[in-house]
Amino acid sequence: FEGWFADAEYTTPFDFSAPVTQTGTVNVYAKWKNLNPETTPAPIQTTNTSEPAQTTDISGVTEPGESSGNAVIIVVVVAVVVVGAAIGVAAIIKNKNK
Repeated sequence: FEGWFADAEYTTPFDFSAPVTQTGTVNVYAKWKNLNPETTPAPIQTTNTSEPAQTTDISGVTEPGESSGNAVIIVVVVAVVVVGAAIGVAAIIKNKNK
């Protein structure tokens, strides 16, 4: 694992300490080191379509260092992304071993 990024090209590290200033969806991209240079899997992008899109009122955004409920949401989203990425990597490894 090489880190979390704010863009799909992995050029801008995602700053978890910065307040969220946009409405709608915030995408965070996980960059993985390719341990098998013979093959490069296509990037995996997941979208949750089981729930309607949510918007967040950012009028009460806290300053850096202040406690915020948004941090819990970010941690949950990050955990879901990590689990999804791990499942994807496991599926790729399983398919390769067949």
